Amino acid sequence: AAASLLCTGTYAHTRSSLVTMPSEGKRAGVGEHQGKKRSKSERSSSGGGSGDTKGKSGAGGSSGDKKRSKAPVPQDHREQKELRKRRRAESTTQYDLTQTVKALWEKARHRTTTKPERSEAITEIIKAAKGQILSVVFKHDCARVIQFCFKHGSAEHKAAIFEECKESIVELMKNKYSKFLVPRFLQFGTKAHRDVIIQAMYGQVRKLAKHKTASEILSTAFCDYATSAQKRMLLAELYGPTYALFKSEAGKPLKQFLEDEPDKRDAVVRHMKETLTPLLDRSTASQFILQQALLDYLSVAPSDACGEMIDAAKEVAVEMVHTKPGARFAMHCFWQGSAKDRKALIKSFKPYVAQIAKEEHGHMTLLALFDSVDDTVLVKKSVISELAGNVEDLVADKFGLKVGQKGRRRRWLLVPRSPKYFSPDIVKVLAQGDNNPHSKKDADVRRRELRTAISPSLLEFVKTHAETLCAGGQQSQLVQEVCASSAGDRAEVYAAVAALCKQPGDETSVLEDPAGHRMLKACVTACAENEGNNPMARALLERLEPDLAAWACHSRPAFVLAKMLEGSGDEHVAATMRKTLKAALKKLKAAADGSKGTALLVKVRASYLQRGCGAEVIPFYSIFSSPPHTHTILQ
Repeated sequence: AAASLLCTGTYAHTRSSLVTMPSEGKRAGVGEHQGKKRSKSERSSSGGGSGDTKGKSGAGGSSGDKKRSKAPVPQDHREQKELRKRRRAESTTQYDLTQTVKALWEKARHRTTTKPERSEAITEIIKAAKGQILSVVFKHDCARVIQFCFKHGSAEHKAAIFEECKESIVELMKNKYSKFLVPRFLQFGTKAHRDVIIQAMYGQVRKLAKHKTASEILSTAFCDYATSAQKRMLLAELYGPTYALFKSEAGKPLKQFLEDEPDKRDAVVRHMKETLTPLLDRSTASQFILQQALLDYLSVAPSDACGEMIDAAKEVAVEMVHTKPGARFAMHCFWQGSAKDRKALIKSFKPYVAQIAKEEHGHMTLLALFDSVDDTVLVKKSVISELAGNVEDLVADKFGLKVGQKGRRRRWLLVPRSPKYFSPDIVKVLAQGDNNPHSKKDADVRRRELRTAISPSLLEFVKTHAETLCAGGQQSQLVQEVCASSAGDRAEVYAAVAALCKQPGDETSVLEDPAGHRMLKACVTACAENEGNNPMARALLERLEPDLAAWACHSRPAFVLAKMLEGSGDEHVAATMRKTLKAALKKLKAAADGSKGTALLVKVRASYLQRGCGAEVIPFYSIFSSPPHTHTILQ
């Protein structure tokens, strides 16, 4: 008490000495106030308790007495644990029930528990929680118990759990603990369970779409479990009452409905705009149902309304490209957006270009960008520079050059819309952006400028990683297109590829590799130019000429030589090879019996001479009992 008094008095004295008051009256007031504080501290410290303190009453009753009467905290760990249990039991309802089901759950989920034992434990859990499952599932320590029971329980167990929860599906979706139970209903429940869950969402779509936890479950149900009719019913809330009220027409897609009822277009578009615009933020942009509604809106709205929606969505479009409807919506934004909108879209895409290029649906957005944006300087600075800086990672991606994510993108820059790499369906989708009102530049000029921008990084990458790419199966197609279609000086690339042709008989040579020798043949064909100069064939000839006869006696290298002789279109290469092979003709005929490639080379040489003399051309594959695979036919 003395120490408290001393501290309090010292503090008051210090404060009063630091504060300068204008008059004695005020100083007196301050001192009086401090005196009151001091006397209050004295009373609380002494514990006398006269009953004058505000909020206190009774003789001898003070806060100090209550603190002294408080039970001491036990020091032993077991005693502390028991104390926590008693306090929880006093403050929490259903304490005994939660402890019972958790104990049974620990037994049921143990790895040594057999299936009959697990089923018995689940039965006991459901029996103990019967009638109270809905209240238990909202608790953080029991929600997982009910999830486990539904996942591993029998049909009777699942029916018992779902029966108690089916009336509160929306509440379960919104709770941060029980929200995990609804996906279990969808995944492990029956079709009837899923129908009840989806029907519970009718009339709640807009509210659920804005909810932080419920929106995830709404997207899961819409994407993975809803039927076509159920999807239309959920989307009908975003289309507006004009569409939803026509029950006979609800089975039709929105576009077909408006074609049949053109007088209702304005009302539907107006309501969709009012509904969708507030949902355009980063927290909701990734929802599948919203992306589908936005895509439908752009397909039915007039151009001015589309422009307003694109202007509202341009900052969040990058969040949508991970799904098919989201990527299609972003493509329409590039096609129908103004130059200002396109610039904002590209700016938002810039940090994620490399990632988008490797995505199943996202790469289509980049193809639409390359096909429509006239400002190729901006595209080079914001998009192609990001791609050029990640060439190695993109080529190593598992989707690249297989299903074509970034591989298609590269090929699109080099050989856009080539039927060799792009299916008619992809070309048809991208053709929707042709002749849009905001793209003024000629398509060939735009493609040439983009090819010039990407070529330096591709040439450098192929030159540095030629050995890996040439033996990499489908990755060798990138080498072929770079050698044939890239802009700039390709001499170093030709030399790097030709340097992979090692000594005759070396199995590590690209000429002996199954994929590598086919790639060389494709490069020779692709590099044939109208003026009769084939730089790829000349680079190979320069490398192989000292040992040309030895190479010709091996099957796979002989196929490449036959292509150089016949398909290069370069008379200098053909004349040099004829001269060299003529000196070794006897050796080649001897090796032709055991080498199909050498036999084909002999036939090609004979056919070439006969054509020079005006004789009839001999089919190259006549040496085979049946025509070989397409890649061995040289014409």
